[in-house]
Amino acid sequence: LGAVLHTVARDLQPPPSVTWVNTGRDVRDLLSASDGECVVLNQDRNVGYSYQTLELDLGDVQDAPQVKLVIDGRTMIPTTAAGRAYSRTFGAQVKFEVQDASGNWVAVPTSTLILPKPPEFTRPFVLDVSNIWISDSRKVRLTYLYKTYMDSILLDTTADVPVTITEVPMVSADLQPHGFNFRGGIGELYEY
Repeated sequence: LGAVLHTVARDLQPPPSVTWVNTGRDVRDLLSASDGECVVLNQDRNVGYSYQTLELDLGDVQDAPQVKLVIDGRTMIPTTAAGRAYSRTFGAQVKFEVQDASGNWVAVPTSTLILPKPPEFTRPFVLDVSNIWISDSRKVRLTYLYKTYMDSILLDTTADVPVTITEVPMVSADLQPHGFNFRGGIGELYEY
């Protein structure tokens, strides 16, 4: 699956329902804006983490020209040898599921769509879920293994707009030693 450029509407809304399955907690309001108010899936990045699942009910989107999720989150990869060894006792780092006609959860084949693991820095991404359905249910489950700060999950039902990308040829460059960028932020959440 190659890289695809998606367009999204300006006024994105959260899905009608977002439940943190492991706790039974309704987290829709917490995930309704990229505002730094995060749902923290797992408390430690190196020990004791387990699969954490967010269940989204996307509502009545059957007639939408396209269905996209705009996800803003950060994954904290284990940093110790024990944390990395512990991660090898699990299977996939992320899981993506839909409901079948009987209400059972079924993995979306990676040949259809891959749920990316959010990076350790801010980089929201778009996930086009238009062609993943195997029943009339429009519920999805996003499961993450590592400690993940989920800031927002928004829904877009607009069709992609054609975009023209124009390559600008480089005329010149002045390369100089730079060193490392400084990290800014508090604790695990940082920016360069």
